[in-house]
Amino acid sequence: MKHTLSNASNHVTQINFRKKIAATAIATVLSTSLAFANADMQVDVSVPAGSLSKAIVSIAQQYDVTIVAPDALILGLNTTEFADKISLDALFQRLLDGTDLSIVQLDEKIYKVQKTGTDSSTSTDGKNDSVLAENVEIIEVIGEFQQSLVDRLPIKPQELPFTLDTIGRDDIDIRGFIRPIDVLDTFPNVQISIDTLGSGTPLFLVRGFEAPVLIDNRLVEARDLAQPDSSFVERYEVLKGPASIALGPVSGGGVINAVTKSPRDFTFTTLNVSGDQFGTFIAELDWNVAEALGNDALDFRLSGGYRDFEFDPEEQDRKEFALRPVIVFDIGSDTIVKTSVGYKNTDIKPNVGFPLYSDGSVPEEFDTDTFFGLASAYIEVEDIGFDAQLTHSFLDNLRLVARGAVQSTDLNAVDRNGLYNYTYNDGGPGASRSNPVGYSYSQTNNIDRDNEFFDVQLLYSLDLLGQESNIVVGGSYRTSETASDQSFYGAIGPFAFSNIDEPRFGVIGQIDPAFVRDQVFTEDLWSLYSEFALRTNSWLSVVGGVRYDDFENSNINFADNDPVLSTSEETATTYRLGASARITSSITGFISYAEAFVPQSRIRSNNEAVGPELLTNYEIGLKGNISNGLVVFSASVFQTDRTNVAVDDPAFIDGFFRPFAVTIDAQRNEGFEITSELTLFDGLTISANYGYIKQRLLENTENVFFVPFPENQASVFSDYTIQTGFLKGLRLGGGVRYFSSRISEVETFDFPSVTLFDGFLGFDINETTSIQLNVLNLTDEQYLETGGTTDGSLGGQQQFGTPMTFRLSLRAEF
Repeated sequence: MKHTLSNASNHVTQINFRKKIAATAIATVLSTSLAFANADMQVDVSVPAGSLSKAIVSIAQQYDVTIVAPDALILGLNTTEFADKISLDALFQRLLDGTDLSIVQLDEKIYKVQKTGTDSSTSTDGKNDSVLAENVEIIEVIGEFQQSLVDRLPIKPQELPFTLDTIGRDDIDIRGFIRPIDVLDTFPNVQISIDTLGSGTPLFLVRGFEAPVLIDNRLVEARDLAQPDSSFVERYEVLKGPASIALGPVSGGGVINAVTKSPRDFTFTTLNVSGDQFGTFIAELDWNVAEALGNDALDFRLSGGYRDFEFDPEEQDRKEFALRPVIVFDIGSDTIVKTSVGYKNTDIKPNVGFPLYSDGSVPEEFDTDTFFGLASAYIEVEDIGFDAQLTHSFLDNLRLVARGAVQSTDLNAVDRNGLYNYTYNDGGPGASRSNPVGYSYSQTNNIDRDNEFFDVQLLYSLDLLGQESNIVVGGSYRTSETASDQSFYGAIGPFAFSNIDEPRFGVIGQIDPAFVRDQVFTEDLWSLYSEFALRTNSWLSVVGGVRYDDFENSNINFADNDPVLSTSEETATTYRLGASARITSSITGFISYAEAFVPQSRIRSNNEAVGPELLTNYEIGLKGNISNGLVVFSASVFQTDRTNVAVDDPAFIDGFFRPFAVTIDAQRNEGFEITSELTLFDGLTISANYGYIKQRLLENTENVFFVPFPENQASVFSDYTIQTGFLKGLRLGGGVRYFSSRISEVETFDFPSVTLFDGFLGFDINETTSIQLNVLNLTDEQYLETGGTTDGSLGGQQQFGTPMTFRLSLRAEF
């Protein structure tokens, strides 16, 4: 996969988009249709008068190049206004007119600013710049705004002693998934667990454990409701292993981060429209205004989308509208403020899920072509969020960052009935091959959820044995309150399977909803933390941290109009420590230890709290590139142990009454994973990923189950652009995804293995317009993708994967 920004090596950090802290390099950002094919090609260029560093940033952004520029040389210099038809080389020289600087080319798209007459093989810190070019990092870093999982400490991904997988917007769009976040299961050891088609955001497992989905490096409750619209997203990141040091109570497999779009230093407008054979229509807008209202301290970006999803079954439907303005204020030379407001409205007639027998098989009475995806409710979700960040630099080596976010989600569900698997205590006799009948349940729901997040931290940079090291200390507070009202009508049916092939909407229009308060659930998290990145020489980095969390929750359950309050409080201290060492000029080895914790509200028979579930992870790996970037790769071996897991105390089990728990050291997940990108020749890129995981119990117990997770997972994707001839600019490629079978120990059935093929064909109509055709699931495989619950039990919302889908997209830039 291509990655949209580069960040140079240890002593050469980026010039932030807002001309900030002791910056010494400028990195590439989004490539545009204006990108130079070569240094001699001439294009129309307009450069305003002003800061030389800002002008170079703009050029790097627009023309997809990396420019190494020491701040000691360029900060404080200005350039004059000019407009001309000019080549890239001539543009650079024009920018540097009147200075004692010149620019040299180190690689195809890597340049260096230096004193005229300086030996180009040596940089200002004595390092060879060919080594610098080989170590350009594969991640987009959004300046000083803490959106990335690696932004809290100024550390480049190459020296991060953990596995970090990223995919940028360009590659997300090329893959062509109707729902962009689905691209995540092309990463090794990442799997969709629950497909909440009703709200549009699936839940994921990473390395066999449930993985939270973040927004701009902050945890948000209600993943299925409060996630950002895909039109807001710049890229996705997956940080593997425990991440409690960064986030607090999360599981040990990893976390997923959606990095949203921030204003750029150049003006552009992009419109994307697409549709498929089912009738889906999608339109997305991305409008950026640099120096808005003629003020060079004000940048603005507006992103938004409208989607009318149509599916194979006519009854199922989902419509989405979203809008998000973002404003960046450059307050003086040391302070930046960014604010945004996000709005999203979703109207849904969701898929009921496919009723299956307990062994996972489809009842023969169902015609999957007509039954698949019957709607079961009418749901409206409205989500509004506001966030802000202030960054202030002072005393040359200190940086203060303050962040805050407020989010409100309102869900209204009418006639939320569904067909279940009938092997649970649903009030009916249960279905079997000799009794193929089922029931539907009709109810209405109102759910209101409010989230607040605040975080303050101080970064201190110091010189340690001639190398820059960093220490950050901070604290955060997160709270979430959920209030739920419902009206339950009871069971409807039974319906014979042989006569159920039609939508069923219960009693809508017959009974007015009489809402009753169901529950109020509140969570509060207070945290203190410290992290460090120590560098004692040019080849070794040590990264570590400690975090203290105080987690409190309360639940008021209004069953039978008799409120019952339950509360719990848990504290935990978690650590992580890792080191990365440069083995060669282009390959780094790393080793790490990290911890996580998950709150548990249960008690022992002596009324003592069981305490949090603990997870520890050991990992060792390599990352870097081979043959001057011909192959870029990351490979790691890991072991994650899950301990102090609360399970039912067998001495007190009485039917469904299980009041007490005991704890066990329950589970170990171990395996390895490889991500790689090969650039065999100009225009051809191949991404190949593979993950293997083995789950096993540390203690024999019947109370703990593995979640269904593929032991083997692989993906390959190729992307080729014809470079010459009358077909120049034609892009074609495709990929294959493989998931081995998954066993649900709860239900003792298998999710069968599946191999999926995708393809695409694209063409640049002109410099500003392109068209693309994607075909997903070329062989139209019908496969069970999710079981409706994280533990693999058939919870009534199991979903089959996307059928063969033809998607046509048109992209225009203005």
